[in-house]
Amino acid sequence: MTISTRDTVKYAAVLRALRMGCTVASAAVLLLLWSWLLDMVERAETEAFAHVRIIAEERARSVADAMQTSIERLDFALLTVRHISQAGGETKTEWDRFVVDSLGVQGVQIARIDANGYAASFSRNAFLRGYVGDRGFFSSLKTLPGDPLLIDTPALEQGGARPAWIIPFSRKARVSGPFSGTITLLVPAGIWQAQFAQYLGAKHDAIAVLSSDGGKYILRLPDPDSAYGRYTPSEWPALFRRETDHGHFVGRGVNDNLERLIAWVRLPSGPIATAGIAFDDVLAPAWALERALKIGGGIFSVLVILLTGSLAAALTISEKSLRACDEREILYRNLMDNMTQGVMHLDANGRILHVNAAFSAITGYAPENVLGKSPGMLSPTHDEARNLGRMIEQWIEEGGNAAGEGDFDGLRARGATRPFTGHALLMAHTGTDARRIVLISDVSAERRERAEIWRAANFDTLTGLANRELMHDHLELMTNHALVQHDCGVAVLFIGLDYFVPVSIRNNSDIAMRLRYEIAHRLRGIFHAEDTIACLRDDHFAVLLPDYGSASVADRAAARVVSSLSGGFAVDEDAHVEITCHVGVARLPDNGKTPGELLHSAEQAMLRARERGRSCWSV
Repeated sequence: MTISTRDTVKYAAVLRALRMGCTVASAAVLLLLWSWLLDMVERAETEAFAHVRIIAEERARSVADAMQTSIERLDFALLTVRHISQAGGETKTEWDRFVVDSLGVQGVQIARIDANGYAASFSRNAFLRGYVGDRGFFSSLKTLPGDPLLIDTPALEQGGARPAWIIPFSRKARVSGPFSGTITLLVPAGIWQAQFAQYLGAKHDAIAVLSSDGGKYILRLPDPDSAYGRYTPSEWPALFRRETDHGHFVGRGVNDNLERLIAWVRLPSGPIATAGIAFDDVLAPAWALERALKIGGGIFSVLVILLTGSLAAALTISEKSLRACDEREILYRNLMDNMTQGVMHLDANGRILHVNAAFSAITGYAPENVLGKSPGMLSPTHDEARNLGRMIEQWIEEGGNAAGEGDFDGLRARGATRPFTGHALLMAHTGTDARRIVLISDVSAERRERAEIWRAANFDTLTGLANRELMHDHLELMTNHALVQHDCGVAVLFIGLDYFVPVSIRNNSDIAMRLRYEIAHRLRGIFHAEDTIACLRDDHFAVLLPDYGSASVADRAAARVVSSLSGGFAVDEDAHVEITCHVGVARLPDNGKTPGELLHSAEQAMLRARERGRSCWSV
């Protein structure tokens, strides 16, 4: 469109109003900005809590899996020692070797406790009659049904060179029959410290393994020695109930009194693995984000002020750009209206927005009759037709913004009685606008001339049968297909006419041409449409057939040819011509594997048939 002077004045007033509103708009933007920043800080803290909860749960599960694996190894050793003991073959040396070799842990001892709760023997220390462990622990194992594994909380062992914390792992000494005491592994509490230290993250993170009732520490990192023999804080929630096997809560540590997010997982063997992350570490990223957002908010505020000051200049440039676009639009319209090719301007939905004069000259449609309609109206709508609308849709679907080109079936404005062959070119589209340009032209005469040239090069002019070149191409395709697919073979019939030359000499050329035409007509009646019938010269024809492994197919076809052509032809009201024929048959691969070999074999077979007599065939 064009912009008048009155429009320019109007736009200037709009710009002034915009400049006056910039201050209010800037204040509103800054207010929304800082409201958004505060909301972002709050959400960052919430997301930090959620993220740390996931990390704590994963860490607790990892500790639980590692702890359970270690417990299963110790339980296996305990079961093996019990089996050796009950078999009566245990000795102190065998126990020591088994524990060290199988577990690879120094300091593990094996104790046998009698039915009254007194130590009967140790694997390492000298025999010391006395009770090992907690009376309540021993009593619970004695009264429990079945054969459970019980893990007691760490106890301080005084019998060595220096006191050490040990964890008893116990099973009943006799599973069936009367209770006869326990077999107990006394495991140093520190064997897991190095293994589980890898699960500690930040400075104030902590992990712990608690007794099955959740009340007492089995292991705590960091600073494990200060936790052995101590209970968890009383204000911790009742998370250790048997109704669930995992969860999380907020609590304070027993040693450092730091508030942590603690995730816990109950092991199948009973103990509870926990992982805690201190809130000071959790909020540190959120605080860093808050500082970053405030700095970013300040920078953005400055940018808003700068953008407000430059808005007027930007709008002025936009006005000039609109004027330049209007000039280009006028040039584009003039170019379209003076092109010799038809032009269709399509919208995003494929509907016609604009056409030029050449379009109306080619199709017969006035602009008002096509605007807002699909290009498919220019073509027939039946399935076999090359409909222009469907072609354009396919080009767009397959190529996106790429160009498309092809012939279509056209109908002029007065209906199907005036069809034409059109050529369409969809112009490539590279911008964000979904509209497209389609150029069309009438190529009916060009395509008709091209088709006539192609037909003259591949078919016999008089009979309409394939000539030697086209037959050779078909034979090559059939031969390649048969050799690759192996689903069928190829049969070649080489037909020679007897007495055709004398008849042509005795009669005029019109009679000879009519006779050739009638022979071609009879051959078409014998074979199927997909079979190739070729006229090689006046008195020689050839037929290509698919061969499905039965020699009788080609033989029957040769017999029908001999029967049909060895008879009279009424080529004129006063002319009746009698001729005979002989046929040679060659099959792939018996008589050749290339088109040349097959044709040669078929021609030789035809010559043999002619030597044997008229009206016969030979293989």
